[in-house]
Amino acid sequence: AIWVIRVGGDFMHGRFLLPALFGGLLPVMAVPMPPVDRGRVGRSARVAAPWGAAVVVIGWAAVCGWGLRVPYLKAIGPWGIADERGFYVARAARANPVTAEDYAALGWRQDGLELRDRAARAREDPERPRQLLLVGFSFTGDGEIRELPLDPAMGADIDLAAQVVNIGVAGYTMGPRVFVVDRFGLADPLAARVRLTMRGRPGHEKEAPEVWSLARYGDPALTEPPGIVAAREALACGELAELERAVSAPLNWGRFWENVAAAPGLHGLRVDGNPDVAREELCGGRGESP
Repeated sequence: AIWVIRVGGDFMHGRFLLPALFGGLLPVMAVPMPPVDRGRVGRSARVAAPWGAAVVVIGWAAVCGWGLRVPYLKAIGPWGIADERGFYVARAARANPVTAEDYAALGWRQDGLELRDRAARAREDPERPRQLLLVGFSFTGDGEIRELPLDPAMGADIDLAAQVVNIGVAGYTMGPRVFVVDRFGLADPLAARVRLTMRGRPGHEKEAPEVWSLARYGDPALTEPPGIVAAREALACGELAELERAVSAPLNWGRFWENVAAAPGLHGLRVDGNPDVAREELCGGRGESP
């Protein structure tokens, strides 16, 4: 609990505190009732003791459930914290959204369907090269959509890659032939290690600039935008190159033990978001990128 408070918690209300809460409640989850001397205490007293405790607990639970709720049940609070279930229920317009169809009203699902259709069209047209799509925010919003060539080394089972802000609903809807590039670093190993420059919404503070996605997944022939060459060189140097091997190399027993040994060092790895600065720090400096 102290560690969670120290790092600032999470964007989902109370999620990281659940293990500590469970541990704190363990000693009192089951409390034995003391034996009752039937000769000295009547039946009414034996019954009143547990029922009295139950009434107090139930009464306090009612107070908590009715009057101590957070004020952001269906939205994101002023500190970036949200009741995630309430947030998605409100936007899906369903009381209990479970299946993909339940999220039909959600813009992120519409993004996923659009990307799945684009992947199918690219697969059906042999003359059309596979694309890396960099999405500013949303197909259904104001974000910019750009199509750039994908790295041939990605494999024939990938029709396109897309940088998105929601890797859950959108990622599931896209299907297995779309490679999801996590923009915010919630699941991406490089973006999660971008050096933090300012505090913001928990879990959404670190974001790898798009040039890193181009360097990692775009065609090696790409020389624009500025910084892409520096990003490629930084990816091939030092601990960042070790990180790339750790998360992308085939997982055999040798790789497993190498990852275990490398984990302490890679845990503390921080990369500057500026590719030129990152190359200088990781590679020892090779001048300015074109």
